[in-house]
Amino acid sequence: YWTTARSMAKQNQPWNAWLYYQQAAALLQPVGFVSSSHLEKLQTEASTAAPPVLQKGVSVDQPLVLRATDGTEYRITGFGFDDSSSKEKVDLVVHLKVDTAGDAAATRKRNSEAARTLVLAYPELRSAFHGVWVSSESPGASPFATEEPMENLR
Repeated sequence: YWTTARSMAKQNQPWNAWLYYQQAAALLQPVGFVSSSHLEKLQTEASTAAPPVLQKGVSVDQPLVLRATDGTEYRITGFGFDDSSSKEKVDLVVHLKVDTAGDAAATRKRNSEAARTLVLAYPELRSAFHGVWVSSESPGASPFATEEPMENLR
């Protein structure tokens, strides 16, 4: 992931590079208290390549807020990777903060629209990922995850 992130950074794909750097860091640092010169170098590269909106990171306390064309706001609290599908490209995992879980049909629609809004806002994601998994997370409820292949996110 690290070498791919470097390549993406050189190709002026800051979103893809930042996401791949995050995955490389997760693999290089199995627990939070481990540090190394390699990890520090990777973190420096990642912060240099990060898009301005991601300079401070993404978390529950500092979500990435995306606004759909209809005005709906989606609050993304984290990103991850899923490589379990054995596809040529990995899937992007998005953690979405929601106030209430809602019924399954409404949650599925919200997840799909959140994935669509993300890809429309940052189209470079299409080239690096097979699809987007969205995990809606609300207090006191189980996460509700759905997957959308990139070809469905138009």
